[in-house]
This record gives sequence, C-alpha cells and structure tokens, in this order.
Amino acid sequence: MKKKPFKQLRLALAGLALVVSGSIASAQTTNITYTYDTAIPPWNFWFGSAAVTFEWSTNDAATNSASGSLEMDWPVFSGGQEYMWSGYDGAGGNSVAVNLDNYVTEQFDILVDPVVHGVNANGNFGNLLCIANVGWGQVVVGTYTIPTVATSSWQHVSLPIAKGLGSSWGPGFGMQDWNPNGNSPSAPTTYYIDNLKFVAAPPTPQVATQPVNQEVFANKNVNWSVLVTGGQPLSYQWYKGSTALTDGPTGSGSGVIGSTNSSLSITNVSAADIANYKLIVTNSVGSVTSSVVTLAIVAPSGKEAITTLALGPVAFYELNETSNPTTGSAAFDHVGGFAGTYGTTVGDSFDGISGPLGPFFPGFTVPNGAANFPGPNGGSITLPPLNINTNAVTISAWIYPTQYVSDAGIVFARTALTTSGLCWAGGGGNLGYNWNNNSATWGFNTGPLVPLNKWSFVAVVITATDATLYSLNNSSFSYGYNGTGNANQAFEGATLIGRDQLASNRTFGGTIDDVAIFNYSLTPDQIEHLYFAGAGGPPLRFDGANLSWDDFSQNSPYPATAVTTLWEATSLTGPWTAVTGATSPWPVTTTATTQHYYRLKVQ
Repeated sequence: MKKKPFKQLRLALAGLALVVSGSIASAQTTNITYTYDTAIPPWNFWFGSAAVTFEWSTNDAATNSASGSLEMDWPVFSGGQEYMWSGYDGAGGNSVAVNLDNYVTEQFDILVDPVVHGVNANGNFGNLLCIANVGWGQVVVGTYTIPTVATSSWQHVSLPIAKGLGSSWGPGFGMQDWNPNGNSPSAPTTYYIDNLKFVAAPPTPQVATQPVNQEVFANKNVNWSVLVTGGQPLSYQWYKGSTALTDGPTGSGSGVIGSTNSSLSITNVSAADIANYKLIVTNSVGSVTSSVVTLAIVAPSGKEAITTLALGPVAFYELNETSNPTTGSAAFDHVGGFAGTYGTTVGDSFDGISGPLGPFFPGFTVPNGAANFPGPNGGSITLPPLNINTNAVTISAWIYPTQYVSDAGIVFARTALTTSGLCWAGGGGNLGYNWNNNSATWGFNTGPLVPLNKWSFVAVVITATDATLYSLNNSSFSYGYNGTGNANQAFEGATLIGRDQLASNRTFGGTIDDVAIFNYSLTPDQIEHLYFAGAGGPPLRFDGANLSWDDFSQNSPYPATAVTTLWEATSLTGPWTAVTGATSPWPVTTTATTQHYYRLKVQ
C-alpha cells in the first residue's frame, strides 16, 4: 500500500498507470493485481452520452506514473454517473478480460484528497461502485460507502464478487448520484485508488482417490481413506446411508473414529454396521460427494485363514474377489479393512485364476482365488497407507512364480518415508527383501531359493537387529538370516502387491495369494504353523525303509501338548488303524504285493 503526500496526490493525476501481475485471460484462475505503476497514453476525457463521463485523469501523465495510483474526480451533478475503467487503455480497444466467475473477492486501497471534498448528508463521501462490463452493459459487482476516515489514511477494501457474471472487460469503478437519498458528496471530490486485486476462487473440492467397498471378518476393523483436492479449508462429513456419523460408540459394539476427517475408521464391526457409506467434502465455493461404498461381513473359511486370523495380522488379503479387475475393483482386507484396488491388468477369480487347492493344500478356502501378475511390466494391487510405523514386521504370501523378474516386488512399499518390503534379490529366484532402502538389505541375496511353477509360502520377518527370510514348499524348507539392524518404517503411503514401483519392469511374474502383514515379528514356529495350516501336515516322507515326518523342530507348529498319531490302511477308504507308540522315523516292512496308506493326525 502506497502512502503518498496529499499535495503530490493532488498534482499526480495524468494518464492511467497500469501494471498487471500474471497473464490475464478469461480463464484466469490466479490472483490479478493492478498496481498502476506504468503510464499509458493519457486521455483526459472520453464522453459517451450526456449522462456518462469516462475519465482517465485530468493532469500530467508523468506525475501520475510516479504516484502509482488511479484518480477519480467526482463533480457535483444530479442524475449522472461517472465511470473509470482500470483495465481499458482509453485509446480504443486494448481491453483486459476477466472471467468474474473465477474470482470471489475484489480488493483495493482508497484515499480521499482532504483539500477539496464534500461530505454528504449521511456523513460520508458517497458510494463507490465496483463495475463489471458485461458486453456493453455495466453491472455493479459490489458497493463501498467511503468513510470520512479515508481523508487521513488509505483504506483497504475487500468486497465479495457476485457469481454468474461471466467474462468482463475493463473492470473498473463508477460513482453515481442518488439524490435525494443523500449519497452524493456536497462538493467536488477527488479519490485515489491503488492495488486493485481480484482474488481467485479456490478450486472446488474434487475426490482424487475414491473409497472402495469393504468386506471384513466380524469384530474386525474397517478403514476408508480418501484423497481430496480443492481450496482450503475443506470440511468433511461421513455418512452411513443418509445419517451423518459422529465419533464414539455406535451402540451396537462398534466405534467410529474420524467422522469429520478424510479418513474414517470403524472398529469391531458387526452386522449392525452393514450399510452404504459416503463422504461429502465442502469448501467455500462448493461440495463434492464421494462414491457410495458398501460394508459387508464374511466368516473365515479354511484352516489357513483361521490360523492367520488367530495370529493377529494388521491386514490379510485372501484375494478371492470375483469382480472384473479391469474396472479397478477392490481387493479386500478381511482383518484391518485396508481394502486395496486391483490394477486393470491383474487377473483374479473373474479370469479363472486360482490359488493353492486340492489334496496338497487342504487348508485353503474353497473356492480359492488368487491374483495373477503378467510381469515384468504389468500392474499391481495398490493398498492404502497402513501407517504401522515400526521395525517389528512380518510380511508373508503364497506365491507361484512362472518367471524370475529381476528385483520384482512381491509386497513392497516405496514412498516418501518408506522403502521396504518382500521382493526378489536379483533375478535368479533368490527371495530377498529391502528395508529402509539400506544396501545391506537389498544387497542380501543369500536367502532361500524359490522354485518356478510351484506354490511356496514365503515370508520376511523383521526385527530391530536382523531379518529372516523363509521359503516353504512340498519339496524344501529353507531360510536366510541377515544380521543387519533395521530402522522404523512408516508405511505412510501406498504398498503394492506384485510390484516395486521404482520401475515398471519390476512386476512379479506369476500368481500371489493370501498376503498377510503383521506389526510384530513372528517366530519360526509360527511361520511353520502358517505353512502347515494351508498345506496340511507335517508331511510324511518315505526313504524306502523308514516312514518319517519332518519340520524345523518336531511338531513345532503345534502346541507342546499336541499328540501326533500315525494311522495306516490298505485302501484310501479304510478302515484306518492307529499305529500305537509310533515316533518319527517309523520303520516299515514293504512287500511287492501289499500296498499301504498312511496319514498323520495331530491333536
């Protein structure tokens, strides 16, 4: 704001001085400021009709340029109007267009010359009209009554702009005689205007990332996180059906957190929470409603799912969805409600993709779907922020690789604060991991080998001091240990199943099923327990003379009180007879004419 000596202001009134910050066009959506610091060709008067006077200035152009303000002289007359166009050069055509629909406020500074002025009957200097030229007609955008204090100091004025006016050329000011209402001054008055500014309207809210449908186990949690853009401040309100949610207990056993935030959590969900949900976001210029999403509750089925649930994961993706993934369908987290989104090139049950099934994998849900990744340049499943912020983590998955894609991600996060997850170490089938983007982790490639075209259960267990990699399948159990320490990782952004987002050619080649993420470090026995829950067992092996069952430690996936019994029969239909006192290994006698079948029972 300029504060010029009054004497200088009285003399410094020649051609209009105009500077515009930024380019101005009808689609302008940034602030526009006229500072009047550059002279334009002076036009003392331009007369229209007898009732209208268009005026730029009445004095020397050079001094007006030096003063950097715009003059308006208001003579005393009756029934007349006076206009001044700050965006028009007065010489016949260089107008500046401003789409007023893009702006919410008009601001300017005003000073009244204290030497020659006339206060009206209301004790002020009359009404200054902010004018918009729409076509060749004048529209009053806002009105400011000039107070007497304007003779002693510059007054900063901020007026809202009416919407729906469209494009205006030459925005300016007008003064109008409203006698006998007493709004015109009683003597000729000179005004100075500076720093005319059009304040852009904030962008209307837009939902950049929509919520997705949720499907969880009873008594577990649901999380919706929505990314919204738009002018601040933004206000949020979540709805269950048409009812606005509030934080706190729902009365049916569940609890609501974040009902007026961009992220909503419902804990301990039950049948009473089954409904449609939506978010409405509002700012000063409008509102937007998110997609309507559903919450469904399912029951765990199969020993593998029940066992995983009992170990308390943060998230568990069974990947049994049957929706068309080309539509960006949801990948449900049945435990934490962190539902992900299928990439359009990822296959699922809709495409006939299945996970471990049959007699070799009796513990899985039937039917058992899975996600297929075309690798090495395919898509992935994108999970929302897990926000676990820890260095005690276990990530597990069942995988069926059909090709080794160098450094491909299996379950991997690469964000601003996190670069961590389960992946290939190079391209030769070595199971690997990366933690905190430490080369001592992603350079660790002496871990277990994972065979092609075979289902394997793989996991990485992270602690503050080390990491252990596991690969278990029906032909080998192997693990790798790395004694490198690990820092906390936030997992504040997206985690991908099937890809490391560092490069498009780091997509897993093959099928992935039943991904679980734990916010603690599982023990070797718990890892083995998860494997046998899906694959059955422990497995029986026959070396030609002895029948044995093996695992990392005898019966380790089971409680210490578990009892293992060996059963035999001469046919699959039985009858089955318990072999009392059998311990591993158990000697058998074979003959060329007798066929026996064996099974283990663990109680």
